[in-house]
Amino acid sequence: MRRATSGSAAASRRRRSPRVAGADRRLLKPRRPPAAVVETPAVAATPQPADVEDAAAGPQRPPRRKPGQTDAASPGNLSRPLAVAVDDAANEVFVADDGHSRVAVFDAGTGAYKRAWTANGDAFKTISCVKIAKDGMVYVCDRQNDRIQVFQKDGKFVKEAYVSKETKGDGSVWDVAFSPDQKLLYVADGHDKKVWILDRASLNTIGSFGDGGRYPGHFYGVGSVAVDSKGNVYTGETYEGKRVQKFVKR
Repeated sequence: MRRATSGSAAASRRRRSPRVAGADRRLLKPRRPPAAVVETPAVAATPQPADVEDAAAGPQRPPRRKPGQTDAASPGNLSRPLAVAVDDAANEVFVADDGHSRVAVFDAGTGAYKRAWTANGDAFKTISCVKIAKDGMVYVCDRQNDRIQVFQKDGKFVKEAYVSKETKGDGSVWDVAFSPDQKLLYVADGHDKKVWILDRASLNTIGSFGDGGRYPGHFYGVGSVAVDSKGNVYTGETYEGKRVQKFVKR
């Protein structure tokens, strides 16, 4: 038996929205309007501090340099400094500036460049040492020219001497050292594998010691020499020598 439906209930059902399938339901959703495209003006890059001109300071300052960097045109620039010597009395540093074939002098306190000089005669060819004697004479090792040149501290040439003058290749004058009384000059000759002994006043060769080899008392690339207060001689060997030897004064 069917139940009678009131008129109000039937009308309510007629007012209900019809069911829609899932795909069709999406089609019925209102579409959003497309987003508006906003153009942002380009912003200029902020200049770095080194490029900013200080109005109070006047003209624009030059670009900042890295620590230790100097002006390329400065006479104080060095190239391959191979040795240094310090003059305590004058508070100066003497540099064997091999790349510029000169001896350059600087203030030991400030590092300011003071003066320089080149060789007397033929240009220096590998300045491997610079030493200052007690009397103020400056000795320069001109290695591949087999030569020692002596100057005053202001660069005035005094004298020179050749050591094993026919030596080729790396040359004969690698390093020098003074005896305690400053009467003798010891010269390390890495090419000929020996130490020469010179009279410092005349620069005449008066003796030598050592020979090529690996045994004690022999040398392989003797490149440095030093003398202590007792007159003992110390040598250092480069290349494949790789050792230091001590020679006791007799």
